[in-house]
Amino acid sequence: MNRTHRRMWLLPIVATVFALPAVFAAAQPAPAAPAAPTTQAVKAVLDHVFTRLTTIASPVLIDNRTGAPATQISAPAAGAAAPAAAAAPAAAAAPAPGAAGAGAAPGGARRGGGGRAPAGGGSAYALQMNGPASFAPMAYPFAVVHNGMLNVAANTGDTRYSDYTARWFTLFHDMAPKTSGLGRGDPFVRVNRPGSMDDCGAMSEAMMKAGIAKVGPDMKPFIDTAIAWVSTRQHRAPDGILDRTTPFPPDTIWGDDFYMGGAPLAWAGKYTGDTKYWDDDIKQSNLFAQHLYMKTEHIYAHGAPLGANDNLPKVAWGRANGWCAMALTELLTVLPDNYAGRDAVLAQYQDFMKGLTQYQAPDGLWRQVIDHPEVWEETSSSAMFTYAMCRGINRGWLDAATFGPVVVKGWAGLTSRIDADGHVTGTVPGTSLTRTTTINDYVSRQPSDDVHGYGPVLLAGSELYKVIDSGKLAK
Repeated sequence: MNRTHRRMWLLPIVATVFALPAVFAAAQPAPAAPAAPTTQAVKAVLDHVFTRLTTIASPVLIDNRTGAPATQISAPAAGAAAPAAAAAPAAAAAPAPGAAGAGAAPGGARRGGGGRAPAGGGSAYALQMNGPASFAPMAYPFAVVHNGMLNVAANTGDTRYSDYTARWFTLFHDMAPKTSGLGRGDPFVRVNRPGSMDDCGAMSEAMMKAGIAKVGPDMKPFIDTAIAWVSTRQHRAPDGILDRTTPFPPDTIWGDDFYMGGAPLAWAGKYTGDTKYWDDDIKQSNLFAQHLYMKTEHIYAHGAPLGANDNLPKVAWGRANGWCAMALTELLTVLPDNYAGRDAVLAQYQDFMKGLTQYQAPDGLWRQVIDHPEVWEETSSSAMFTYAMCRGINRGWLDAATFGPVVVKGWAGLTSRIDADGHVTGTVPGTSLTRTTTINDYVSRQPSDDVHGYGPVLLAGSELYKVIDSGKLAK
């Protein structure tokens, strides 16, 4: 046998030897599911997060001209130079232009930040902050925080959480009408004059929940403004789905908008008693499933253009799927059991939740691109899925024996991302949907201690608390 033949003969053996560790690893049993935590352990984690949030953002309006809390509102004197936004202790940047959920007006233009004047301008007033500028108190991620605060209070009885939201809403109630005449310098522009679903959707959802729970002042004027925007002014495609004109005019569907528009429609039906909002949201659920749901994979694509521009990659971005999960959850929460169209929504929710279980990583989390096991795990979407599944267990939409281990594992993964000081890490910032989007645009984003993770963690933990407290995991 010559040297060449010997090499050829040895190749299969060498390949097999080097493959043995992988074979043995694959044959190992899956890690045992973690034991269910106690309600005390879950609450301790939530309290850490609560402390960090209340330290970062306090419901105080600052007069940038004096550096003191504002007691009266006055426009800058004619001809006076506007104070630099950077000088304000409350200066809070909006999500980066072009980022998913950054706040698109109907024509696709992006709006200014959460509590300060848009870039290039200045404001006499700003909301006090003691942390990263990304924790903008008026932007939608912080609105999700308020939804989380209310859920913690409802499920644990700890009114410190709802009191925090009540203090913020009292500030809005008392000061926003006074700043509405400041134009681009209005720190409450998102609730006074919304220009997108991002501006007002999640915040009005929290306001309606607070109103129903008798938390804080009457926010009806702001709620009415938000409902009017979503219901009658937000851009829609010819079939009626809520959409945007960017990045592919005239119509681009974003999974994010199923929540940004759907959740306020769901709660508007309960808050006002007018079922036309439920009918609209049921229609949205069906349309988003039609346009974005990948039936073979049982997950949603981030977005899709209508018309000729139909070659956008169908990337199952984690947080877009999280928004869809929350939208379905909020709608099912408020719909009466016998309401027309509810069965289709429930079937979509159940198929989606079942599909998600196959993508859960060994550490309990889900990935930035859900169906790509080589991609890193992401915190905010994992918390959204855990919340949606826990709510399903609590409401009887999902089988506790099947989904209980999934949510316990999910919470274990989430707690590995939360430290004793309440920092929530591993969250991706806003992720763009552009004309040239590829999967690498999602994978290359750097996770961090980003505000998008905090509200979902509060929602997931508080709903798991109720699952445990009700004894459903033991059945």
